[in-house]
Amino acid sequence: MALRRTGVLGLLLTIILIIGGCSGKTVSEDQGYKQYGFPGPPKIGVMLGSAEKAGEMLNTAVTAGVKGLAVDQDLEYRIMSPGDLVNHTETIRFLAEDGYDLIIAAGKEFEKDLNNAAPEYPETAFAIIDGEVDRPNVLSIRIDDEEGIFLAGVLAASLTKTNLVGYIGGEMTDTRQEKAFARGVRYINLAEGKQVKVITVYAGVTKEAATNPERGKELGTRLYDVGTDVVFTAAGRLGNGLAGAAVEKRKIALTNDRQLLETMPWNVYGAVVQQTETAVYDAAVRILKEGISGGRTVYGLKEGSIDFVLSQAVAPELAEKLNTVREQVKKDQIKPYTVQIPEGMVTQLTQLPVDLNKPVGNGQTGTAKPGSGTGPSGVTGSSGTDGRGPADNGSAGGESGDSNAGGPTGEGTAGGPGNNGTGSPTGNNDTGGQPVGNDTGGDTAPGTSDPAGSGGPGTPGDEESD
Repeated sequence: MALRRTGVLGLLLTIILIIGGCSGKTVSEDQGYKQYGFPGPPKIGVMLGSAEKAGEMLNTAVTAGVKGLAVDQDLEYRIMSPGDLVNHTETIRFLAEDGYDLIIAAGKEFEKDLNNAAPEYPETAFAIIDGEVDRPNVLSIRIDDEEGIFLAGVLAASLTKTNLVGYIGGEMTDTRQEKAFARGVRYINLAEGKQVKVITVYAGVTKEAATNPERGKELGTRLYDVGTDVVFTAAGRLGNGLAGAAVEKRKIALTNDRQLLETMPWNVYGAVVQQTETAVYDAAVRILKEGISGGRTVYGLKEGSIDFVLSQAVAPELAEKLNTVREQVKKDQIKPYTVQIPEGMVTQLTQLPVDLNKPVGNGQTGTAKPGSGTGPSGVTGSSGTDGRGPADNGSAGGESGDSNAGGPTGEGTAGGPGNNGTGSPTGNNDTGGQPVGNDTGGDTAPGTSDPAGSGGPGTPGDEESD
């Protein structure tokens, strides 16, 4: 395979042109290569995936990466679209037998065909984007969007005023992005002592469910209606519909479409953007320079293949905070994958109603130390207005301190979690909504309304952080 050619080819081409000039004939570069039997410039073949499987965004990015490389370096390329030949295997064979040095496949749908056909052409290098093939001459490239989604969770938790944020997924069985988003929310909870919770909903059971913007609008509206004020999705075209719901409800949306930041900047505050073209460009340069390369490689935030960009509506100080977190992730000072999501922080929309004011578990903040003692008593809640819980006046307490639970008509407060407290933490209520429960080491839960709003404070035990 001709992969190292630059210096020698330049010298040979000069000789060819001199000979051609002496003979009185004009010899083009390609004609010179072929006439005198020298190999031509590197050739890259691209196989685009079907729109419904690979998606137009992936196809466009792969094409842009190869075209950019062709401009910067002396090489040829050919783009093969679905339907150009009978099937994927025939396309692979056509390009390989035509002398293409590197063949790039866009999407997971090429996995089986590459696995079968690549061994037939051991001197040809292959690469697959967003797929995985275990062959010595196939480089599997994955774009890690989870770090960008983590940043979306950081922004959502920083923006929310209701302590409720929403997540819309595409395929019900794929919870990878949900977890990345929840980790970002959890990071802010730990760093700033907040009690933000995540309400999730999925568009359907297949990937095709994420292609319908109207479904995104429907689900976004439902999430806003239950009290979330910031909702995120990175699934297909759901973000277009979510943005529409955010405008109608005067809420905030975070999506995966950079264009929405320009057209709806006061409702779409941020977008996770994949820059797959940078990964394609870099991988192609590596392969053409170093030779055939198999194995797996990941491109993410650090490599510039993923990012989370903001609209002009985001306040400068918040943008600066997000940029600081971004740089810390790049330097591995923050490791998103190590953030643990405690039980009770994430709730499916179908499981509502639940006690959304109940403090989430301690997670990484520490563990309670068994023992006796008198903890802080409940603090009297302030008067409520319409009693809609977290969307209005209910506020979640600290993870190791007092826990405030909004009652039906006011904001009652209960004593914090403890271990050996035996009292019945009730707190005082201004207008009703008396939270009750036995404190035996778990969190207290709000109870039924009591207009009198009386009751003595409980005595939860001490809690100690690691």
